[in-house]
Amino acid sequence: MSKSSLFNKLDLDNDQKDTKMGEITSSLVTNQFEKYYIDLAKSEIVFDANENTNSLEKFSYNLAQSFCKINSISKNSNNKIFLASDAKINSQNCFNTFASVLTQNNYKVISVANSQLTPLQIHKYSAIKNNCENTILFKTQNNKIHIIFYDSAGFLLENQKMQEIINEIPHANFEKQNYQDAISKIEYVESYKDYLNEIANLYKNYEYLGKKSLKFGLDFSNYSASNFFKEGLEKLKLNVFYKTRKKDAKYFNLENQKYLKQIYWKGLFNGAKANFVINEDSSAINLCIKHKSLFKFFKPDELAAIYLHFLLTEDKNITKDELNKFVIAKNNHVGTLTKKIAEINGIQTIDFIDKSLIYKTVEKTDKKLLFAFTSNYEFLSHNSITNDFDAYQFLFEILRMINFYNAQKNKNLFEILEEIYKTYGRHQLTTKSYDLNAESAARFIERLKQSEKIGDKYKIVRFQELTNPNDSENLYQLSFQNKESTYIKYEQSNNLLKIYCETLENKSENDQELTMVVRNHEILNGLIDLKEDNQESKISKKSVIKFGLYFAVFAAIICFLFYTVYNIDDGSDSGPIAVISAIIKKLYTRFDIAGSARPESQGYLVRSAFAFMCLSFLATSIIHAWVFKKLIKLQGGYVKWNDVYTGTVIGLIVQTLTPKSIGGDLATYWFLRRRDVARPIMMSSIIINTCIWQLTNIISTIIFVPMGIVAFENFFKSDNPAVKFFILMLALGLIFDTGLAIISLIMTISIKVQNFIIKLVMALIEWFPFINIYDSFAVKAKFKYEFFNIRQCMKKIFKNPWNFIELVIIKMVPIFVLPNALLAKSLDMVKPDIKYGYYINMTVQAAITRVANSVSLTPGGTGTSDVLYKSIVHGSLQDTIYDAQNIESNASLITAMTTLGSVLMASTISAILLMIVYIGERRVDFYRKKAKNHRLLSSNDTTKNVKLSTNYYKISLSLFYIVLFILTVAFIFAH
Repeated sequence: MSKSSLFNKLDLDNDQKDTKMGEITSSLVTNQFEKYYIDLAKSEIVFDANENTNSLEKFSYNLAQSFCKINSISKNSNNKIFLASDAKINSQNCFNTFASVLTQNNYKVISVANSQLTPLQIHKYSAIKNNCENTILFKTQNNKIHIIFYDSAGFLLENQKMQEIINEIPHANFEKQNYQDAISKIEYVESYKDYLNEIANLYKNYEYLGKKSLKFGLDFSNYSASNFFKEGLEKLKLNVFYKTRKKDAKYFNLENQKYLKQIYWKGLFNGAKANFVINEDSSAINLCIKHKSLFKFFKPDELAAIYLHFLLTEDKNITKDELNKFVIAKNNHVGTLTKKIAEINGIQTIDFIDKSLIYKTVEKTDKKLLFAFTSNYEFLSHNSITNDFDAYQFLFEILRMINFYNAQKNKNLFEILEEIYKTYGRHQLTTKSYDLNAESAARFIERLKQSEKIGDKYKIVRFQELTNPNDSENLYQLSFQNKESTYIKYEQSNNLLKIYCETLENKSENDQELTMVVRNHEILNGLIDLKEDNQESKISKKSVIKFGLYFAVFAAIICFLFYTVYNIDDGSDSGPIAVISAIIKKLYTRFDIAGSARPESQGYLVRSAFAFMCLSFLATSIIHAWVFKKLIKLQGGYVKWNDVYTGTVIGLIVQTLTPKSIGGDLATYWFLRRRDVARPIMMSSIIINTCIWQLTNIISTIIFVPMGIVAFENFFKSDNPAVKFFILMLALGLIFDTGLAIISLIMTISIKVQNFIIKLVMALIEWFPFINIYDSFAVKAKFKYEFFNIRQCMKKIFKNPWNFIELVIIKMVPIFVLPNALLAKSLDMVKPDIKYGYYINMTVQAAITRVANSVSLTPGGTGTSDVLYKSIVHGSLQDTIYDAQNIESNASLITAMTTLGSVLMASTISAILLMIVYIGERRVDFYRKKAKNHRLLSSNDTTKNVKLSTNYYKISLSLFYIVLFILTVAFIFAH
């Protein structure tokens, strides 16, 4: 397939034209009316509602004249034309123009009074009831006016006839019209009311519908037409409540499950067993079903499978002997579960792209249509009274299924679906959408056409273009060796690429479900690798609010500490001013009391110790980075030292602001994933790193807690409430660290434990109403896929147990890096005769404080660690005569200086580096996309030099560390 055959209606050099969906074929029309185009697949004319009234009227007149001329060739005695409008101003103007022109050409115009109160789908019913030759609908949607043509049977007008009408437009001569005269001749009918009666008569005798039916919620997108349907529902006395609206919601494509959200929330508080939403033109319906305490959602193919299962097993009007006389029609890309059930039961299935051609396609099979459905949740039921996709009638089909299964089998539709999957095997359909301009989409399709494999192991056996290149939506099929297919759809009007990837459970495989899930993810990832990246990364509002909240909590804790834990009274001030003033006096000897002043050299020593405290995280990050790099290497991954070190350093600020310090590893994960370290390798590295960290805590506890009990015997015997709090936290910390280490290790190795955890997590997130899980299996499948990859990586790590032991030993090194011990010693705060010596003594304090603080939920553990540390360090300190501070004040000050240096200052440095990295990643994104696109676009004979990488990090990081070094030296030696 040549590149020119793809989206050839589009001007690829200027894809911003308004005729994206397909230019009108006549160049004369295109020149005269640049804002109009035809969509042959939908038999509709679409034009810009922002055009001026005169231009709109002129085009409507010419189009109406063209219709009359083409239609007159085959005109018979039936000259009735049905016109319908959504009553919006532009739609109504077109309606009036057509009515005038049709009346002049001796057509009898029929319509419905107050048409905005009647769904457009029902207008077609009225047209058929009144034997109208054609139906023409006018509706305004997204600032576009749509004129849709139907034949006498209610089907979309043939493409050939539509093309003839368009070709006639240039030959029409516009004349100003007297609309009032034409409007007065329109015959308004009420036959549409028969629709409600016909539906009521069809279902009124069904034993499971009526007052005893289960309670359900219903949301009509079309506010104006909702009363029409409510009138019909009242005839059957159903137990229903409604979403109250004051205007149209404008839900058109119900493929997006979010449109159920509003009725879902109302259903939560109204005891609903099911919730429904019906789209703007009443052609599509979506639902969620209450299963136990949760609401479950369905894909169109799943809902169709349940419907087919119901018709086959429970509907008395269909016998097994006549199954081979039926055919089911569906979208190509909607999934194959229904098709599999149908084929096993001897029912033929046909795939369609253009739904207007369903009946013509069915006619060729010499069979009857059982039902039809699309990926947009449009259903044409087996007993349809309109021969069209009718959401209102299919609502009753769903209701009779729900109430039948509840009354007869005490089951809901989700339980029936699970039974279907057990019988026919699981089908996983994953849909992904990407914004992509037409030029990039054409190249993406061309690459697929030339590819032999997707990823490393999925061989393409056939590539098919299923649509005409001139269609507004282009559909392609990739078929693989295992009889699975992936569909690619490109919507030219929205510049939207959609991938529909379906994989099937194969009973001949081991661990069938997991294998299916892995295959689904690998095919999707392989396809995405062939797509150019054109999206700009943005910071979401949600992220800003979340980290803003964390920062606010952190700031509030610090302020609270200044007035409580850190607080000292210097006789004139208290709170932050007194604390900061006392710290400055500690750092600089010139503020010492006369006669008790320290030598100036000691001031240098003090400031050096404090600077080391502020920067010590850069040293300990070397250890953490080495462990991460080692873990990645053991799994066969590769990462540069600079990258893993930078990722570790930027983790500190995120760690400081997040509960349980969980953000540190997440920041490292984010940065290294951007350096193309594989997700499974990073996930397993983080989990093993967490296990190692917990093990080091256990080991340090075994070593230091007994030492602490001996060294601080008097402290632990005290009746002080602070001591009791410390002992309680220490006990909880010991249990937490030990338990978490064991659980983490077992979780990464045992499949049974992983499945239990997945089940537990899914139950929790589905139960929580603020988390919307529309496809619980897809989320569960993602967890299973990640755990599968983690297990593979874990096997590599534990291949040599000595590697793990080495990592634990190295990970313990930072425990012995204790800047606050050096600072306290340089400040003459430490007693000369404390047990084990000052450094080991304070190392023991820090170790048992860390264990006790492990259950803290504050950001970075700040606050609780200060309370705990101050209570235990008190016994190791003495008065200082150079600033007249007693032991109590010194305990407050060393605690405050520890937090100021190792948390606030260190986090500030980490935050600055994070800002540098964020800016750098924007530059990396730019050049990465440029390099990928260049690789995908360039040919072998390309010789042009193109810059594909950035020097930003080399320059910015060098400057960062140089400036940091200069500021540190200046701080130490300035006095």
